[in-house]
Amino acid sequence: MDILSSLNPQQVEAVKTTEGPLLVLAGAGSGKTRVITVRIAYLIAEKQVAPHSILAVTFTNKASGEMRSRVESLLKEHRLDSFPLIATFHSLCVRILRQDIDKLNEGYTRSFTIYDTDDTQKVIKACIKDLGLDDKQIVPRVVRGAISAAKNRGEDVELFTSHVEQTDEKRAAYAKVFKLYEERLNRANALDFDDLLIKTVKLLRTSAETREKYNDRYRYILVDEYQDTNSLQLALVNYLTEKQQNICVVGDDAQSIYGFRQADIRNILE
Repeated sequence: MDILSSLNPQQVEAVKTTEGPLLVLAGAGSGKTRVITVRIAYLIAEKQVAPHSILAVTFTNKASGEMRSRVESLLKEHRLDSFPLIATFHSLCVRILRQDIDKLNEGYTRSFTIYDTDDTQKVIKACIKDLGLDDKQIVPRVVRGAISAAKNRGEDVELFTSHVEQTDEKRAAYAKVFKLYEERLNRANALDFDDLLIKTVKLLRTSAETREKYNDRYRYILVDEYQDTNSLQLALVNYLTEKQQNICVVGDDAQSIYGFRQADIRNILE
């Protein structure tokens, strides 16, 4: 029980509440991430939960690395045959898609390429040129931002196009670029950064077999900085906890910073 020695009574209560859904809502610097890391160690050391059945998710590689380091330190005296998966949302999605993207039946293979910002910008610029559009009016950077925002709202090209007003020529041009861009990525067996979330959510939504596989694998799920989740990340968490509700989320509703990725504060408030 030494792993609880650095916690106050409220933090201990959060750590020991291991079954069912749990929301930890607290201000900056109050030890929210410490609660997650100690909770992981407590599940393994005291509740005898298999490490590989625990999943912790956060937003940045730095945060996930620090969390992993803290858990390793707490469990240094335990000989583990596996280790919890501590990942960013996007690296978790890559892991899932590398194993199961073929079940989407969209022509992608597990060896897909991930395009970075420069790659996507080049493809969009080429699409604008090949469609005969003026890149002074239809600016590649702005189009990329519109496509990214749409994907983070969970919109595919058909849904994006359906929302375009007939009188809005610029948005109609964006929709044409979006369509050609998606076709070219698909032919290249490539995904952009935003596809990682939208394709994983679609995969889990449409493939009951895949959904069941990951529900069985991850029995305890923890999410840090929950105030920054968007609708896709909420859907991902919901699909992964369909069979069990051992979900712990921590956050601060006053600290949301991912509005540009369509973060929805209602996810934590509701």
